[in-house]
Amino acid sequence: MVKVASALLLLAVSLLALSSVASSLSIGDRLLRDYTVYESMPINASSARSAGWTISSTCNPDRGYKATYKGTGRELTHAY
Repeated sequence: MVKVASALLLLAVSLLALSSVASSLSIGDRLLRDYTVYESMPINASSARSAGWTISSTCNPDRGYKATYKGTGRELTHAY
């Protein structure tokens, strides 16, 4: 019984430590697409709007809001 309680306590402490680390993680400060050349892309919907992207008003629960950019000669799409 003591071993089970110790194992549960260790599990609880481990989960607490992991949750505090996960809450401080980020995707970083930029998003790049790569096809022979690195090209910067907006990292959130507000910066996408500022850069001329069109953001859909409907949200796909599995993917997010669809963003479209047509300024490169071909249409780019991304989800936020």
